[in-house]
Amino acid sequence: MSRFVQDVELVGRELHEEIEKLKRLAAAIPQLVERRQRQFEKLAEVARSMQAEDHEIAELVARYAGARPAAAAGRGRRRGGRTLPMDIFDLLHAAGPRGATLDDLHSGLSKNRQISKQNLSSTLSRLKSQGKIGKLNGMFLPK
Repeated sequence: MSRFVQDVELVGRELHEEIEKLKRLAAAIPQLVERRQRQFEKLAEVARSMQAEDHEIAELVARYAGARPAAAAGRGRRRGGRTLPMDIFDLLHAAGPRGATLDDLHSGLSKNRQISKQNLSSTLSRLKSQGKIGKLNGMFLPK
């Protein structure tokens, strides 16, 4: 019988220790919840701040996107608007399903801008690697 009593006392002590641990945990839970709530409030504040900054940046970009300084225009740059890839896409769409060769694109682009075949070729290669255009039998096609 003494073995049984010892086992019961051992289980009783273990249960008492577990109960004490649970009481300490129960006492700590409100503090943990409060700490997490403060962290959440700080994160929400940071998110609001970032959204406000993103909005301000978007407004600035929209305001100044088209306006370039006159000095930039004097260095051979075009003033806002069209880019080389945009003009390439226009020519490819105008060419229709048959596409256009490098020479076709160069002659079409040379009417409105100064561009070397090397520059055009590297731009076409970049657009092709980005998956924006394709090439079939020497003809560039829009995707």
